[in-house]
Amino acid sequence: HGVNTVVIDMGEAVKLDSHPEIAIPGSWEKQEFIEELRRLRSMGLTPIPKFNFSCAHNAWMQEYGNMVGTQVYEDFCADIIRETIEIFDKPEFFHLGLNDENADYQKYYPVKIVRSAPEKTQAALRLFAVCLEQGVRPWIWADVKTIEEFGGKKKFQENIPKEVLISNRCRMGVR
Repeated sequence: HGVNTVVIDMGEAVKLDSHPEIAIPGSWEKQEFIEELRRLRSMGLTPIPKFNFSCAHNAWMQEYGNMVGTQVYEDFCADIIRETIEIFDKPEFFHLGLNDENADYQKYYPVKIVRSAPEKTQAALRLFAVCLEQGVRPWIWADVKTIEEFGGKKKFQENIPKEVLISNRCRMGVR
């Protein structure tokens, strides 16, 4: 059917050595998952990892989801990105999500975490840097609402590096 790439939402998918505490019953052992990646590649598929680092989509982080903006949180994010890049044997892209982080999206959440535009931008730049230092291109969702979360179109264009792959879910004329 012309499929050549599969994006794998890591969430609780694999018991990571760096943070086994986020694994849930049924999470794959690391070596088992590496074998699955080999199987996918043997079928001609390119596996790409994805974690969604938006505060609206971080239940998979467990307690770390409530530590946004702390050094513990930053270290956690860097650890799991680096280990996942190693597991995927340096993939071409790493999808970081970063969408839907707004009060409207979280209106039914018992706890809402919405970063200010400058803080979200700085957090995103740190995530991008971890990927780029490993030779992997960061990838994010960016619809109109997400661009507003980064401070609007002008700030988004000024602050998001050109190396970042942007998936648009609607037409918006950003790049």
